[in-house]
Parts: sequence; C-alpha cells; structure tokens
Amino acid sequence: MTKYYGFQCYSKNNNFMGWLYTYGKTIVYTTKNLHWCKRWKTEKGAKENFDSYNQKWQVKSEGGYLKIEQMPEEKEAPCQSQEKQDEKDKQMNEPLEPLEELDELTLEFLKSVNYPRVHMIWSEWFEEAKAYELSDKEITELEQYLEKNNQLTSPVAFGGRQWWLTKREIQHLELLKQYYPATWEIEADNRMRRLSLGELDKDWQLKAKMSKSQNI
Repeated sequence: MTKYYGFQCYSKNNNFMGWLYTYGKTIVYTTKNLHWCKRWKTEKGAKENFDSYNQKWQVKSEGGYLKIEQMPEEKEAPCQSQEKQDEKDKQMNEPLEPLEELDELTLEFLKSVNYPRVHMIWSEWFEEAKAYELSDKEITELEQYLEKNNQLTSPVAFGGRQWWLTKREIQHLELLKQYYPATWEIEADNRMRRLSLGELDKDWQLKAKMSKSQNI
C-alpha cells in the first residue's frame, strides 16, 4: 500500500485533534476518511507545502500548529458518498486527455495532490501550484488542461450532502432550481445517484418541462 505524509493538527495546548484536510477554502481536520486529507507521497512534498498550511491552521485554531507525520494505513472503506463521487470521477462525459501533454514537473505536482480524485476550485489549484513552484507558463497550461477535462469544480451542498460540481453540472442544477422550485434538491439528488447531473442533453424529463414552459 502506498505510504503518504500528511499534517497532524494540534491545538495551542498541544492536544492532537486529527489530520488536516480542506473543505472548499476552509481548513478542517478528521480522524477518519484519511483519503480526504492533504497528503504527499514524500516527506519533501509535505515540507514544501507546510508553511502555508501551518499559517492557515494557526489562524483557524487560534494558536495551534501542524506536524508532518507519516499517515497510518486506512483500513476502513470509503464512505458511500465518497464511493459515488469516485465513480462519478470515472464516468465523466469526456475521457481525460493524456497527461503526457504536460511537462514532468506538472505531472509530479498532479500526483502530489492525488489527482484526479482531488477536488478544488481554481484559486486553490493556483495556490497549490505556486507553492509547488510551477512557472506561470506551467500554471496556465495546467488551467487549460483542467478546464478541457472538466475537472475544475466548486463545492455545492444539497440533499444533505456536499458535492463537487463542474461548471456544466452547476448550470444543470440552476435549471432544476428554476423548473422545480419546490423539489429541486430531490431532483438533483436523483440525478446524482444516476451520475447524470451535467448531461443536460440526456435529461429528457427536464427538457420536456422546459419545452412545455416555453410553449405556454
């Protein structure tokens, strides 16, 4: 099993709280589901990103600190919602472009952040890429690559869950809100179960409702 290095979160009173991960732009911690956490395959990779996250955690915890440690092997299976999200990653409408179009340093960076399972908005990608010392040209190429592969996502909550949605999925969600104002969360959750949110051309039920509304 692959070994990873991550950040242990401590309070200002030196109490261990969990392993660091990010929820959108929010710094949080967990003692379970360690595959969610910020982690690197080498201690060097963790050290290169340490200062930025340590500063954020100090603010979040009002005086706490981080420590770099080798993460324990996770024996528990991922939660159901994570399994669905992973399956959704595999069934994106368009196949991922080959990574060979990116240079070696960018490839190393993507591996360090656990791509393609990681979900971040562009500002977070940009921050991580800068911390990894990618050049402006490499960062531009990275953005183009992620955009092409529909991998730039934003956190959206509905149906009692947190989802990371692409721009296309968010556009689909907005239409559901418009045409199903009272039940849009149920409609969206049903589509997420079928891994079809974002495939507007195949959403015949919504298209029929939109067509009927336009003909009135």
